[in-house]
Amino acid sequence: MRDFGADADTLVAGNVLHATVVPPVPWRLRMDIGVARARRPDVVEAAIGGDVSGTAVIRLEPVGGGTLVTAVWSLDMRSRSLRVAARLAFPLMRWGHDRVVEQAVAGFRRRALGGTPRP
Repeated sequence: MRDFGADADTLVAGNVLHATVVPPVPWRLRMDIGVARARRPDVVEAAIGGDVSGTAVIRLEPVGGGTLVTAVWSLDMRSRSLRVAARLAFPLMRWGHDRVVEQAVAGFRRRALGGTPRP
């Protein structure tokens, strides 16, 4: 992810996060992530705009001595060129998506666990 910023310093309803996602394929995705609801400590709901649009929800729940994090999203490609690429090069698009998700999960773990590696 590159060019990450937000309108405010806190994760509250109404804040908008701005980012450019750079997958290991020859295109970039610009995203605006509007926080629709943030209820501490267990849920964040967002509306996504930019090159893709849709919704995302992150839920956190205590499990044993830790926390289970569940992320669900539903996104549509708004760009005609991305939709064409998805039809013509679906395996490459899927591979790029999977790498971006892996990197996001690894980054979340690093921040959430304070740098402690975990499988």
